[in-house]
Amino acid sequence: MQLASLRDYTEMNMRQLRAATDISGPQDLQDFFAKQQDFLKTVGEKLAGDAQAMASIGREFAEEAQKIATKGMPNT
Repeated sequence: MQLASLRDYTEMNMRQLRAATDISGPQDLQDFFAKQQDFLKTVGEKLAGDAQAMASIGREFAEEAQKIATKGMPNT
């Protein structure tokens, strides 16, 4: 999951950098800034989804660790 997320964020940023290098005049700059809102929305949604996925993995890990710890305790 981490590598896939890293790849996705890298690709998004590379597209932004390419778009920035294509700016050759005031209209291009205006168009670029207009598209920034969509870009930031997409990044925000991806970050939220990734955070939820990581939280889910953390919960699963905690549950499994608790099961292992409970199994390892002697019954008294």
